[in-house]
Amino acid sequence: GRRAFVSLLIAALVSCGFAVGQNAQDISAFVKARDWTAAGETSRTFDLRGDDFFTVDRCVMYTYYGKGLEVKDALQADAWKTSWKNAGWKPVVLDERHAQIHPRYAALKRAYQSLPLGNTPSKRLEAESSLLRYLALAAVGGGYMTEPDVFNVNVPPPPKCDWVPNGGQFTTHDVFIPAMVTCDAASCLHVAEAFATAPPKDVKHATGAAYVSDVVFFSYFYQYDGVIKTRKSGFNDPTKVRDPPCDANGREVTPLMFHASPMARARWAAQDEANVGENEALINKAATAESTNAKAKRSKTQTSASKKQKRAIVDPYAVREGRDGSVDSMTAAFHAMHTNKVGTPDTSDVAQIMHDRYSALRAATMEKCDPATFDGTREYVETFFPEKPTPLQRAYNQEYLCDVSAAETFCDASAEEIEAGFEGIRAKGDTKSRKSGESKTKKRTSREDADAKRSAATSASKKPEASMPRVHTGKVAKSDRLLIRYIDAGA
Repeated sequence: GRRAFVSLLIAALVSCGFAVGQNAQDISAFVKARDWTAAGETSRTFDLRGDDFFTVDRCVMYTYYGKGLEVKDALQADAWKTSWKNAGWKPVVLDERHAQIHPRYAALKRAYQSLPLGNTPSKRLEAESSLLRYLALAAVGGGYMTEPDVFNVNVPPPPKCDWVPNGGQFTTHDVFIPAMVTCDAASCLHVAEAFATAPPKDVKHATGAAYVSDVVFFSYFYQYDGVIKTRKSGFNDPTKVRDPPCDANGREVTPLMFHASPMARARWAAQDEANVGENEALINKAATAESTNAKAKRSKTQTSASKKQKRAIVDPYAVREGRDGSVDSMTAAFHAMHTNKVGTPDTSDVAQIMHDRYSALRAATMEKCDPATFDGTREYVETFFPEKPTPLQRAYNQEYLCDVSAAETFCDASAEEIEAGFEGIRAKGDTKSRKSGESKTKKRTSREDADAKRSAATSASKKPEASMPRVHTGKVAKSDRLLIRYIDAGA
């Protein structure tokens, strides 16, 4: 009996050792494959079983890192995971190994490598990765996928984990920009195949892009082909969300979901500077008025002793050094040392920007607003993924889109329509709004100018629905197109 036990124990140890050895060999093979890929050579196949990853659980939220998570991605991936997990989703990171599960991987990868993807090896790999991620999503069963720089403040998953927008048809949720995409496995594969079959010359000519990537193809599909459906879910600019972020009834504004793309981060930073300048102007105006009133009330018989008391010296070394050591002077010097210098703001720390914006908005909604409630899938859809955006959501998004590219057809709201969309929260937002009356007047004027530019391209009486493809008029300068600005910002 003892011999049998010892024999079984030895066999078990050998078996475990063999398994660990095989696991280590697989990991080593994958690391080498990644090294070869970085050198520009064809990557080796790392076998994963599709049965281990395929799911129709629609409470899973995917993102994609082609080479897998690396050290430099850790903070941003953590910011992404935190925001989605706190909202109730199951965040999962995909990489090229998941695309390799799909039987169409080898053929489509060869087809993608023949496309005009970029003028440097790194840009080609980045563009190729942008196409392969949809094959990876198809391989795991489709569902919801966002860019790694999209953060979610208050959008929960479907209540029964069984719903995707548009019945599973491939849908982009930021016009043609794939900030978020939704699809079932079949429609994901359909789009992955469309990348390989769409004529590159036509795509480049129609979009004005020098090279192709997923966002360029989506712009083409959106305008001409009808391969994809489009929506406008979430908001574009957290700096323009009113404080508190509640409607007139005190309920939190939905859906608060933002894409921290390079173009968006630059605009947010610029808006922050404008807000700071506006706030400083209001503070200076109030300080001037207060000073004037104080001087008017000040008695002409005020003694010089009382004046000296107000300017008490708190820095004994100031007199010897020829400096003003009063409280006012010390305060001014402190603020001068600790005020950020005016210049180009740093927008490169994506993880920190996501964390700061997310934390501020989440705290504001939790402290100042009642949570959005829904009963069942139907109310969930109406609240977070409405077929027709709410007036407030439309106003926020149109304000952004018309600022970015006023002459394009997806900017189809007048200044009056945009202003009317904000009326629902004006009662709560007026006193704390970041926009002064003067800035609103200027914006209304700019909107009217933009309307005049758009009049030749679109008719106010016949506006196409947001989900319908719109044909580009060709009247918008290449540099003014949303697609080109988006691409250039990330270059």
